[in-house]
Amino acid sequence: MDDNEVIEFKAHSRIRVSDLNGLEVSAPKPVRNLDDAFYGRPMIVAAMKRAFTYVPEKGGFESPTPMQQQAWPIILAGHDMLGIADTGAGKSMAYLLPALVHVEEQVAHWGVMISRISRRHGHFLECKKFPTVLVIAYNSPDELRFLQYKDIKCIRVEDIRKQHELIKVMKTEDPDIVVGTPQGFLRLLPREDLDVLSRVSLVIVDGVELMTDLDDEAITCIFEQIRPDRQVVIMANKWSKRVQLYTTQYLTNDPRVVTIGYGGGFSFNAV
Repeated sequence: MDDNEVIEFKAHSRIRVSDLNGLEVSAPKPVRNLDDAFYGRPMIVAAMKRAFTYVPEKGGFESPTPMQQQAWPIILAGHDMLGIADTGAGKSMAYLLPALVHVEEQVAHWGVMISRISRRHGHFLECKKFPTVLVIAYNSPDELRFLQYKDIKCIRVEDIRKQHELIKVMKTEDPDIVVGTPQGFLRLLPREDLDVLSRVSLVIVDGVELMTDLDDEAITCIFEQIRPDRQVVIMANKWSKRVQLYTTQYLTNDPRVVTIGYGGGFSFNAV
């Protein structure tokens, strides 16, 4: 799309991209379809369509939603992002598919690094990946149960009952993506074991409107263990003081704010 087509496309889809001050800002162009967003990755396209066939209430996949059309290129470009849209806007898949790409690229990066170290020292150095992507949410995306791409593994914290079992699962199953509630992570991961999150490079906080004061404290503890050069994506149904808090604290990497259907944008004072 040329610039005029982008303007027309955003206006028709009611997409607005701004900075953290609510001012319109440049961003990667939105995409029209899956193939445009994930060019050269047909297995991801197939994985999404396959996942939707197993979630009856989704009614199968036809075309990306406006949130997906704009969020995919922004997240894939490495920006931090806040997405604001109503329930049913496709926010989960807006971050899940880029998360698969992120895991794939991180695994390739660490594989090259380990290979170099092994050659340098003349021996094989075992590398434990630990999680690459952390999804902090109260409602685990339905599609996640059926989203299978290569050998990427995902676990849900809420499926584990006892405190020390989570760290055991992380070390034995070596998951790439871990999903759980803020307090669920702290309940099952003793503070001395939070260092297993040190290699997380993409953090997603979904459903901020469901978070509480206790969740704020838990999320702070979690972020303290994660590398400072991480990428962060936050999703919410509407603007609020808590969204403002998370945005100002955690979105530091050239962030973009994507709002769908909010013609007037937002303001830090509009709560």
